[in-house]
Amino acid sequence: MRNAKTSHHFAAAAAAFLIVGVATGCPDDTVARIDDPITAEGEGEGEGEGEGEGEGEGEGEGEGEGEVCDDDALTLPRADDGDRIALVTFPFAEPAGTRGTTLRAYLVVDGAFTRVGATVDVGFRPNRVAFTQNGAIALVLGEDGELSSLLVRSVDDIEVTDTIALPSAGYGDLTATNQRSADGVAFFATGSNVTEEAGVSKVFVGCDGALRYDTVGFYGVRLASSMALLSPDRALLLGGQVTGFEPRDEFDLRLLDLTESGTVVAASFDVYSDFIDTTRIAANAAGTMAVIPNGSTFSSEGGDILIVDINGDSLSERGRLNGYLTASEAVIAPDNSVAAVSQWEDDSVVIVDVRGPGAPTEVTTLRGIGLAEHMAMVERGPHAGRIFIPEVRPAGGSFVTAVDIGAGTGTKGASFSTGDGIPDIPVSIAIQP
Repeated sequence: MRNAKTSHHFAAAAAAFLIVGVATGCPDDTVARIDDPITAEGEGEGEGEGEGEGEGEGEGEGEGEGEVCDDDALTLPRADDGDRIALVTFPFAEPAGTRGTTLRAYLVVDGAFTRVGATVDVGFRPNRVAFTQNGAIALVLGEDGELSSLLVRSVDDIEVTDTIALPSAGYGDLTATNQRSADGVAFFATGSNVTEEAGVSKVFVGCDGALRYDTVGFYGVRLASSMALLSPDRALLLGGQVTGFEPRDEFDLRLLDLTESGTVVAASFDVYSDFIDTTRIAANAAGTMAVIPNGSTFSSEGGDILIVDINGDSLSERGRLNGYLTASEAVIAPDNSVAAVSQWEDDSVVIVDVRGPGAPTEVTTLRGIGLAEHMAMVERGPHAGRIFIPEVRPAGGSFVTAVDIGAGTGTKGASFSTGDGIPDIPVSIAIQP
């Protein structure tokens, strides 16, 4: 069972252009390596004997063998005010109905998209992207569980280095962490299905781009939807809300301990009475508050935006807003004043005051952002709180639009065109931290 909202978004985006023009472990054989990783820059460049001795051996020994990459560097933050690279997925191709398999890189200077860089073909429909803390490596997650690592050297120089296939599920969320092991830093991919093959898969990526699936870190739960980090070793997971068939699962939120010896549940909660359809939940940097939208058309509480407070292993509902029928994805401002929640069918983003301690209130709704769903935010520096949202406009054309949140307000900014055709429809986005 794939994420329903993502499938609806794909269909709606394509239609718009046509109109205008396992319980706690996972067996090793469920993960397949598609390509061998490139393990050394020098070895990759020294291919032929003639070129290898001149360029490969000289450059290879100097860069590949003499200069071993450092996994610890993946956890180091980039400069707050430096230029950034954004990666945007394009999951459609011609003719209509064909799966797109590419991402495009964009250079972000002074908080604005300035130009397009490299186009990267990962060979599968890309659904989510996430960067390491230093921005040197990005992981790309396919909707069917394909996972690729990209070396991001510059906006014009990006290379696929490794690809594996995760356990069978419909994948919708990808979470980067600073958790370290001998194999690099950890990412968590959230896969939804009615079987316990679904859940949270843990993968380590090294500074050379090599991927290693961690079977011990897998946590199986049906209908897993999204995971938000609360701290380096704790997370909040939305999933497991199985009410229509057996075995039933009364819980829809779980606090997870992301330990080196495995992923374990610290506490479970039930915050929605029936169905939930959420693209991504959000937690503040302190891990004390989370925003959980519900855009399910099958739920009696569909259209709710729920705010929960987290204190250790306890969770309590602070309050909720109603009437946002296709609420999809949440992002919390760095100053914790407001949250932005996208509404893809309403072509809008609602800004919600989450300062508490009372129930949340609507600040404003920014309209005219076509099929708004996935979002990426600048987290640090002078443009912290600037969100970039891929959009498809009813009148035609695709864009990435900026929205600024923080200080209790929300304003819509400039847009950058990604093109006018079906292959130019953007869906997901990530920006270097």
